[in-house]
Amino acid sequence: MLQLFPTMLGPCTRRNWHSTETALLRIVNDILLSCDDGNITVLTLLDLSAAFDSIDHAILFERLSINIGLGGNVLAWFKSYLSGRTQSVKIDEHTSDIMPLNYGVPQVCVLGPVLYTLYTLSIAETIKPYSVGYHMYADDTQLYASGAPKRIGEVCKNIQDSCESVEV
Repeated sequence: MLQLFPTMLGPCTRRNWHSTETALLRIVNDILLSCDDGNITVLTLLDLSAAFDSIDHAILFERLSINIGLGGNVLAWFKSYLSGRTQSVKIDEHTSDIMPLNYGVPQVCVLGPVLYTLYTLSIAETIKPYSVGYHMYADDTQLYASGAPKRIGEVCKNIQDSCESVEV
């Protein structure tokens, strides 16, 4: 996937030789560089609960079409892959009704993380107008902005506005 979208994916998104530690080092380094310039940094950590389970199929298909440019048989294949899935819960001898799954991607196959990454690619474009930096690793996203101490209100407002603009 990195070969298909090398500039779109975050620098540590599921790549060899990268981990949560390298993601943390990147953030800490950016914050320390900002501190060296006399700035303060506001950091917001986004961690979606059950991130893979919260992917809206309709939004995913729209993003695959508009943002990635998939169409025709390829998009139809993805729709077929995710459509018609159901779930039920069984506890002891009791089984719930079968319910359709309109959200989520399977996590036990290679496509789950790929689809999640493609689903969240738009975050970078969405937050661009707010002068907010970002870093993504797997299903965790960090948003951060720096500025002079007298600009703390503006920095916080940029972070708040960018968080409100992100629709994942």
